[in-house]
Amino acid sequence: MTTHLHLLRHAHSSWAEPGQRDHQRPLDERGRREATRLAGELAARPRAVDRVVCSTATRAVETFDLIRPALPNGFTVEWSDALYAEGVDAYFSALRSAPGSVLLVGHNPTLEELVDSLAPTVESSLQDGIGTANWLTLHHEPVGDDEGAWRLSEIWRP
Repeated sequence: MTTHLHLLRHAHSSWAEPGQRDHQRPLDERGRREATRLAGELAARPRAVDRVVCSTATRAVETFDLIRPALPNGFTVEWSDALYAEGVDAYFSALRSAPGSVLLVGHNPTLEELVDSLAPTVESSLQDGIGTANWLTLHHEPVGDDEGAWRLSEIWRP
């Protein structure tokens, strides 16, 4: 069972150029600055990550590439078209398939839907939504034989 869930929305990206698919949109300068600031935060206060599942959208991959050196070694990475194209069920599937600590690098509004489903009481903490390059950590608290509950333990906004 996943015990810690880290969520990262990709950093800011440019609008698609004529003829460019949404999936191919890269980070813009603001997005590179956001991801670099997040990498600094992660390096200063490391978070345990056993498995990363990252959307294959260019902006998500570029965000992960910029923060990857700041994460402790020893995690596995899975690239997922589903996190881009298939909605919240794909995020739940990624979450259920891994024990330990998982980082999902993805997109809105799906990340907000996931948080709302897992921990609906955090709504007041997310009144501004999940912005670009925002990092959230939720931890699972089992209660007896019950599945328990997810609690928001961290929000980092650039």
